[in-house]
Order: sequence, then C-alpha cells, then structure tokens
Amino acid sequence: MSAISELPTPLISESFLSYRPRAAWLILVLLAGCAREKAVYKPFARADRDILREAKFEGSTPSATFATAQLPTPAQVQWAFSTAVKAEKNSQEEAVWGYRDAALMADAALGGTSDEVARQELAKIHEMSVRRCLRLVGADKAESHEDLAGRLAKAGLGLEYAEEGWTGLTFTRIEIASDYEDRNIDPVVELPGWGLPVLAVRVYDEDEVRPLAESFFASNNRLTATASIRAAHPPEHRPTEWKNLPAQLVLHSPLEQDRYVSVSGGEMPLAADFTTPSLVQFSKSGLQALEYEGLILPEIAQEKASIYLNEPYRPGRIPVLFVHGLWSSPRTWTDMNNSLLADPEIRRNYQFFFALYPTGEPVIESAAILRAKFREIRDTFDPGRTDPAWDHAVVVGHSMGGIIARLLVSDSGATFENAVFTKSIEQMRMSTKNYDYVTSRLRFVNVPELRRAIFIAPVFGGSSFASRPVGRISSSLVRIPQTNDSLRQEILRENSPETLQPAFRRFGGFNGIDNLEPDNPMILALQKTRPDPAVRFHTILGDNGRLIPRLKGQITDGLVTYESGHLDGAQSELIVKANHYLNHDKPVIEEVNRILHEHMAEIAVGHGESFETMPNHESEGMQFEAPIARGKNLRGLKR
Repeated sequence: MSAISELPTPLISESFLSYRPRAAWLILVLLAGCAREKAVYKPFARADRDILREAKFEGSTPSATFATAQLPTPAQVQWAFSTAVKAEKNSQEEAVWGYRDAALMADAALGGTSDEVARQELAKIHEMSVRRCLRLVGADKAESHEDLAGRLAKAGLGLEYAEEGWTGLTFTRIEIASDYEDRNIDPVVELPGWGLPVLAVRVYDEDEVRPLAESFFASNNRLTATASIRAAHPPEHRPTEWKNLPAQLVLHSPLEQDRYVSVSGGEMPLAADFTTPSLVQFSKSGLQALEYEGLILPEIAQEKASIYLNEPYRPGRIPVLFVHGLWSSPRTWTDMNNSLLADPEIRRNYQFFFALYPTGEPVIESAAILRAKFREIRDTFDPGRTDPAWDHAVVVGHSMGGIIARLLVSDSGATFENAVFTKSIEQMRMSTKNYDYVTSRLRFVNVPELRRAIFIAPVFGGSSFASRPVGRISSSLVRIPQTNDSLRQEILRENSPETLQPAFRRFGGFNGIDNLEPDNPMILALQKTRPDPAVRFHTILGDNGRLIPRLKGQITDGLVTYESGHLDGAQSELIVKANHYLNHDKPVIEEVNRILHEHMAEIAVGHGESFETMPNHESEGMQFEAPIARGKNLRGLKR
C-alpha cells in the first residue's frame, strides 16, 4: 500500500502546465485558499530556558543513596534535580544521568507522598527531567529506530510501551509536543498531570515492508503519546544506588489510559496533548500537494488512495470514517478531529479513520476504493468478526464526500448500471478483467458495518457551480484515467455504440467535477437510491444568508442549495449560518458530537451491559432534542 509522503514528488510538470489553459490554473490557485491550521516547530524555545531558570530549590543537601526499601522524599527529589541543572553547565553527559535519576526518584517518591502540593511539585520535576533527558540525547534528531535506541542508552534508558496495542511498533524519533506552536486552532486540548506529552514519530522507507498493523499509517506518522521515566523493576528489587537502577522511558497512550501509576503505587492523572500530534500530522504530511494531484492527476493519485489511521487500531472502539470532499484531503477534518478529542467520552468510545481518495475520479470509482479499503481494515484487525464495535460504525462525509458516504450505505440495484448502459452487463462483450471492474463499480451493496451516516453539505442534487464556466474550466484540467478510456474503447469496439447511454457516447467519460453537475447521470441515479433502512442518517446544511438567494427564496451555502442537500427520512436536519466549508465551524462540530453521543446511548440501550465501553448518559442528564426540529428551529427557517 502506498502511503502519504512527507514531501511528495511534484507530479504536475511544466509541460503539463502548458498542456492546459494557464487561466484555468489561475482560477484553481485563487479558489484554493490556504490551510488555516498549522504547527510551527520551535525546539528549545522559552520552555527549556524557564526550566533551567526555575530550578532553584531551598533546603539542605540530602544523600543521593537510599536503602532498598526506602522511598525518596520530595526534598531529596528537588535536590537531585537541582544537582542535574548545575551539572549541565559543565557536562551534558553527567547532566543527562542526573535528570534520569531525578525522574526515577520523583516516580518513586509519588507513592509515599500524600500532600497535593508536594505531588504537583514531583510531577513538575519529573516532566522537566524527562524533557531535559530527551533534549540532551537528541531524541528528536534520531534518524532510525536503532539511532533512537542508541541515544536513549546514553541516558541509561530502554524504551517501553505501556499499551499492549503498541507491541511491535518502532519509532524513528521522539518530539516534544510543546516544541510546536499550534496556530489557528481552538481549543488546544491539553490535560495536566504526570509525564511529558510527546509525538512518537515513525518514518517509513518508500519500499519498506510493513507489519499489517502498521499498513494503514501514513509514511511519516506521529502518534499521540506521553513519556515518563521509571525504574524497570518494582521497589523491592532495586539496588541501593540510583545510578545502578535499570530504567525505562515509557510511552503511554492518553487515548487508552487517563491515570498514571508509579513504580511505588502512587497515582495521578496522565498528562496529555491531543491537539499537537494530529495538527502536525495533518499540516505536515504533504496533503495539500496531494489535493491538487488527486484532482488533476487522479490515476497517479489513486496509488495513495486508502483509509488512514493516525493512531494504532483500538479494539472495542467504534470506527468513525471521515470522507473529505472535492479537491480536499483528511486535513479538512483538523478542527473536527481536535474538538471531538476534547470530549473524554468520545475518546473512550470511538476511533477515527480518515479517507483519502483522488477527487478527480468519478464518485462511483472513489466509493469502490473506500468500500474495499474499509473491508481490508476489518479483515486486518478483526478477521473473526468478533468485535461488536465494528457493527456500529459511523461515516461522516462533507460535500462530495457526502455523496460517497451515501453510496457506502446504499444498495445500487440496477440503478447505476442502467444510467451507463442500455442493456445488462451480462449481455455485453468485454474482457473478464473489465467485466469484474464494471460490476464492482456499478453493482454494490451497502457496507454492513456502517449503521449511521452524517452528511455535511452533501451535493446529492448536484451543484450549479460544476456547470458554470469556472466548473467547466476546472473540469478541463482533470486528466481522465487511461484505464477508463481503454474500457470505453473496448465497449465501443466489441459492442454497438447504442450499448452506452447517450451521455456516455459523446466523450471519454465523466470526472469527479462532472459528477457534480445537476443533470449528470450519476447524480440522477444517486437520487433514485436510498440509504439502507437499518442506517440512521443526519444532514447538516449551510445558509450563507446572502441577499440574492434570500430574495429568490433559496437557502444555500454558496455551492449547495437546501434542495440539493436535503434527504427525506433524516433523523435530524440542522441548518447553520455558514458557507460551504462548514465542517470547520463550531456549531457543526457540536452537532456531530451530539450525534455521536446519541449513537453511544442507543447502542448502550440495545446491548445492555454487554457493550462495556458505553457510558451511561442518562445518569449524566444528557438530553437529545427531537429529530429535525432542532435544525429547523435554529434560525427560524421553515420548510
């Protein structure tokens, strides 16, 4: 499987630029805008200088040697840290071991300290000591797993994972989360507690053979982690000298645990930063370049099409598949992902999957790709079909992604086949390879795991934007895949032209932009399909409040009208004051959060006590508003 590259090779050459109208390229550039959210890397900025400046503790100088069964006191921990800070002025090697010792002592002291002020001080010293250890050994500069292990060994540290699901993973480097400055994102989701929030980074070689569990990571992947340093053995097995203690740098997943237990049995909340790792992943994985590539050169971009996991697969958590729209990528979900992770119950009960597909391809092609990839993920992680969480999966689609989401939860019947051909596929002459290809695209059933769908500004009825000059010019830039053209040529050669419906006789085929025209055969076929009756679905639509549409009696987000996005039978329909890119907006994110909580509550009722991860929302006083009415009453809009 090809993965997202950190620095993708430019595929849009100067010759191709001259091949297409330069004016069209200018339109694309003007329409593209720029990413709002980003993370700026600033290692060793103010934070470390503040640490060194604050390391002035009062009190006597205690001994650094302890009896086997004796736990260090907070005063002894303070002394050890202060000693390490002083040592750093003369010897980094001595300082690294000093910080290691201070971290070990703080961890051990936690179990013997009940005073909350002292416990917070221990947490602070431990965090600062772990930070300085990683900084001084250059853990963020490592270039391979072996290099990282060698650097940690300079501090007398091995590497250990607290989560069973991380077993077998290796990392290239470890970056400190606070080294990044998070811009244009709100809220920054951080939790105080024990440990140092970090990014566990794994860079894969292009031709590297990956374990199955890692096959759905991007080629430069960052996991959300919290680092601690602790003794490798319980207190009763410790030797008397701290520098002789075997020690581990432990990586914890704050998605899996929210409490830390020290080697001496002391407990504290686990520190966490949920914003920075995902923000860095979305903003620094070359996704913007892939958005252009996926629109203009869909055949090449198809190699990277997949469903990606930002974090290791988590058994027992409900999958939520996010599907982006035209000329977009998973980074469009940056705000949504961040805000949903701020909710501890969402973190506890769900896991997020992110689709990446070439938006220049016809929508039925993109849906087929994601249908196969979703099945591949379950075959990989739940081959025996024993995890009930899979049977309650959710799909969230924005814009064109709404069309694809609808295709994923619907049965085709003969609708799409009849939209393309005038006779059944069995009555046509074509190669076995092309027969299999055509049937897999035009005949499909709903993905059985997907039991709820959320459509955000879906283009169910098409958009006049695709029919306007700007849409036609943009469409002219898209290179129709050679496989599509070859298929059409074979059908025409082996069968009469009348085998194809009139709309498909005129030229080589439709692309993703063409599929959004209101009179496109795929849009007309889509309107004849319905989501599976077992699937509950919700729509969220935008109203930009512009005067001219108002005078015409229209509700529109500027690209999609209410009539195009509305679908009868929705569990709820919310209309918000927003433009087409409303998936970034707070009211929309809050509505998705509400729906996910509703989904949890309904599953809990259906499973009783058997679905262990489900919280009891009723006891928390959660209230859900009546379907449809919530959206329609929001701004007094009557339909």
